Amino acid sequence: MKNTTLFTVAVGAVLNTNVAIAREDDATTNKLNPTDIQGGGVAVNMYNPHSVNPTPEEDVLFGKKIWRLMDLRNKSNRGFYAPDGEITKWIIEGVQAGDITPYKDEGFEQPMTQTEFMEQLKLPEEDTWTSEEKEEGFADDSGDWGKHSVAKHDDAKHAEHFLPREVSMLELVVNYFFDKKRCEIVEMDIQSIKLIIPADKFPTGLRRDVAIFRYKDLYDYFSSIPGKAIWKHPTNNRLDLSIPEAFAFGGFTTTIIKVENPDNHSLEDIYGSPKEAIKAARRIEEKFKDDASFLWEP
Repeated sequence: MKNTTLFTVAVGAVLNTNVAIAREDDATTNKLNPTDIQGGGVAVNMYNPHSVNPTPEEDVLFGKKIWRLMDLRNKSNRGFYAPDGEITKWIIEGVQAGDITPYKDEGFEQPMTQTEFMEQLKLPEEDTWTSEEKEEGFADDSGDWGKHSVAKHDDAKHAEHFLPREVSMLELVVNYFFDKKRCEIVEMDIQSIKLIIPADKFPTGLRRDVAIFRYKDLYDYFSSIPGKAIWKHPTNNRLDLSIPEAFAFGGFTTTIIKVENPDNHSLEDIYGSPKEAIKAARRIEEKFKDDASFLWEP
């Protein structure tokens, strides 16, 4: 009995350690299309067609889609947030150069033009509101609410737009699934990344979602600019990684904000308050940690 328990713990530890790295290693040698033509000319539907390394539908025993919020200002995420080397800086420059396409939706059916993208980065003007904010009633001028000063930049180059460093939050949509062919749990199969300007930058107190990007597009773009899109190690620059390597390594912190459900409710919607949502997110994380061990129990 004791040996069985030790074996279970050991297997779970190995799976948790190697999942992301194995997934990334395969990505460089085994990229598949959404419907891949296998040997004999057989078309195979992919469970995660927007992944860097899609997995055949038939190989997935179970899976969930998870939404995770990543605050780049968090100490453990600072490698993506080095001054003048922020991940958001490279993404914005990629859009401006026409190298990557931003989208309005997570299904990637509504691409944005460069003009629309830059419009989302515009600084708010005092007492002016977007159409969404007007619908929420923020344009009501019956009082002084909302008439706060907004961010201003001395640099003329950025006089009308937020700086990349001010776009300090990311929302990752990831697949969490068990690949029965590999006998492993894939914990962080990134599908998309959304750029977010936090709420404290706006007089409305509401965050602004800038755009959504397919992660495999970002992966290819970051890989095309080696030496630039870098995750900076906090103490030893010889341990710096490319951004794709850093995401594969998993050395960053996120908070679960939604787990796929029929009503499309966030954890805060379900549990009624931010505090209870955070507690629920922690419970979900603990369950995920236990999944690998449970799969191997006799």
